[in-house]
Amino acid sequence: MRTSVAQASYGIVPPPPRSVREPKTASLSRMDRNHLGERLRAMYDALRDEPLPQRLQDVVNHLESIQNRGVLMELG
Repeated sequence: MRTSVAQASYGIVPPPPRSVREPKTASLSRMDRNHLGERLRAMYDALRDEPLPQRLQDVVNHLESIQNRGVLMELG
C-alpha cells in the first residue's frame, strides 16, 4: 500500500536554534560596504545607460507632449 505525502507523518519538528530565530544585528565592515557601494553604482550606471524599450519611450513621449500642451494652453 502506498502512502501519499499528505498522509505521511514525519513527527514533530523541533524549532530552529535561538541563534537562527533571533539573529544579531547584521553589520558589514567598511571595506565590504565600500565594495558593495562600488558594485551597486556600477550596476546602476550600466542600467541607466541602457536604452528604453520602444513602448516605454512612446509612453514618455506621449506624456511629455501632454505636459507641453498644458504649458502652451496656460501661456496662450
